[in-house]
Amino acid sequence: MSKRDVQQPLAASVQGYEKVAIVAILIVGAILRCVYLFEIRNDPGLVHPAVDNGFNLYWARGLATDDWTLPTDSVGRDPQIQTTAYQRPPGYPFVLAVLHRLTGGGPLAIRGLQLAGGLLAVFLAWRLGRQLIDPATGLIWAGCMAVHWGFIYFGAGLNGMWLVIILGLVLINMCHRLVCFGHPAYAAAIGALVGLVALVRTNALLTAPLLGVWMILALKRRYGLQRTAATLAITALAGILTLIPSTVRNLHISGHFVPVSANGGLTLFHGNNPAATGFSTAAADEGGIFSSPWQAADLMARTSAELQRPVDYVEMSQHYGRKALRWMTEYPSQALHLVGQRAALFWGPHEIAHSTPVAADREASPLLSHLPFSFSLALAAGLWGFGLLALRPTRRLLPNGVTETLWAGAVITLGWFTSFLPFFVTSLYRLPVLVVLLFGAAAGVARTHLLIRSKNLLVPFVGLVGMAVLWWLATIPIVPVRAGQLERHILRGVQWRSQGDLRQAEKEFLLALAINPGSGRAANGLGSVYLDLGRTADAKSLFETAVRTNSGDPLCHFNLGLAYGLLGRWAEAVTPLRRAVELAPNLVEAQAFLGMACDAGNDLEGAFSAYEAALAIRPGHLQVANNLAWLLATAPDARLRDGQRAVQLARRCAAAQYSPPVLGTLAAALAETGDYEEAISTLEQAIQLNRSEQVLPEEDFTIRLELYRAGKPYRRPMMLEGTPPPK
Repeated sequence: MSKRDVQQPLAASVQGYEKVAIVAILIVGAILRCVYLFEIRNDPGLVHPAVDNGFNLYWARGLATDDWTLPTDSVGRDPQIQTTAYQRPPGYPFVLAVLHRLTGGGPLAIRGLQLAGGLLAVFLAWRLGRQLIDPATGLIWAGCMAVHWGFIYFGAGLNGMWLVIILGLVLINMCHRLVCFGHPAYAAAIGALVGLVALVRTNALLTAPLLGVWMILALKRRYGLQRTAATLAITALAGILTLIPSTVRNLHISGHFVPVSANGGLTLFHGNNPAATGFSTAAADEGGIFSSPWQAADLMARTSAELQRPVDYVEMSQHYGRKALRWMTEYPSQALHLVGQRAALFWGPHEIAHSTPVAADREASPLLSHLPFSFSLALAAGLWGFGLLALRPTRRLLPNGVTETLWAGAVITLGWFTSFLPFFVTSLYRLPVLVVLLFGAAAGVARTHLLIRSKNLLVPFVGLVGMAVLWWLATIPIVPVRAGQLERHILRGVQWRSQGDLRQAEKEFLLALAINPGSGRAANGLGSVYLDLGRTADAKSLFETAVRTNSGDPLCHFNLGLAYGLLGRWAEAVTPLRRAVELAPNLVEAQAFLGMACDAGNDLEGAFSAYEAALAIRPGHLQVANNLAWLLATAPDARLRDGQRAVQLARRCAAAQYSPPVLGTLAAALAETGDYEEAISTLEQAIQLNRSEQVLPEEDFTIRLELYRAGKPYRRPMMLEGTPPPK
């Protein structure tokens, strides 16, 4: 090994034209990102992001402000982030929490900072491109990243991929420096960077052993076996130290050894079950469907019932992981078919949705729809560029250590792609691969220019023809995927409703039903809007449609039961409400409303069970506590009465909500325990308050007051069909 091999400069000094060019590229990139922010300034997804994005925002807001108030789309189901092992990789939510603190939680400001992070990735691409190949490659690469629609769209999402791209670019840079100089600090940086990427996307851990093999092959010739072994040890130690805080926290909280997050088994089931498609995250089993992190509490409850013991998130995920492995073992051909589908989708021409319908969102955007360029073109151009770099005349021009570094990039890309094959793929997940492909395309353009200047026209001509053929092949959809217009209208309808704009929500759901009149999700969404507008009969009809076409969704059953109850048809409400809590045991409002429906139908034991289940989920649910206290104090069946507990519940409710119904419940509970003096005093307070508020008929109170003065407790009468439960 010569001295020149090790100490050759990584890149020439930056010329004046380069400085002007990169500044211009960054300015153009900044303008495009500002235009996009202006375009989405009133988008309902800013305040109410979907699924994983919303979960990340909830997590970050809790970390930043200690406010763990659940968002509307959680439907009251608490993921218990503070008391479980990390359910998702924690790296991005912690960074998002910092952005939340810096911006005060302003949705546009948070996204603005993230898009600025995307511009940092553009700058790093320029530096790395000129270092690896030449200044022209760096500028072309940076320009492609600055104007490509995908980096703008996903950079404005709450998914953390912009962070992965920045860390990945730095990782490739450290690989190059390690090859050129062999310093232990670069080895430590590589290990730490792999650990940091894994904290954002756990699947990045698969690249660690592949990078280990690369190090052996790339460093042994230059630095010898002993030094290579030491370098490997330093890299591994740095990676382990990066993950230790997460591992220790998970072990302390849950008692389980979880290095990053506990979602692996559940994600494996998402991708390997009878309903798996290779791209959709909506998995199904005999208990129903699940496609959202908010449903974790329901899955834990269902798993606990199945295993007949309480389980935590880690055990639940492991349980579903075992289910997935059993299915893969029993149906190997289907499992392999799904792997093939995922591979075809990953490299295919379609934009695959995940939390958001990517293709439909791009089509609807005046800016993004006019920005370059498709993944198919990037794939063809990238392969073309790497092919040119592999040619002997071109390869001789590569600077010191670049060949080894390009292999490092190939190894990382292979590991990243392979890590998704057992699970599912989305356009979001291939964004880091797009960065690599754009580098290849940039190198191809720069090398073609050099070849043409040197009068070598045959190679560029053949290369461009080959790229055109590759582009044509890459556009062939092996696995067809819809653009997602239906899903976009449904998602925006949900978001507009969460924002309180019912007219816009109604418009979106009607557009969705125009695309697919049989869509259960669209019918359920429109029915929810009609409930909010007081059109209960119309809502009921839509919910009946939703239940028929989307029978695994607990919210459809819950909404149907709710509509029946609001129409006074309490007996009919019981069946859909029972199905809702079977599918989603932690759907607290369904449990509460089931209690009310049973109460109205004189099924007091059923009401008691439902109220107890609701309070077990949310002990502070005042309406349920008041209803249960009333039942315990006034039930005709002595087996259900418990005056002491009724008093405890009623006092807690009265302390939080001083109202006639609550005071009336407390008075009934006191009378049941024989404390008629306080019962009379409390009911008199309720009567005085009711005269100003007119909440309940006064005769209800006067009848009870006479009983208490006579030293008798109140016993509720049998309810008639259509009569609402007592308050």
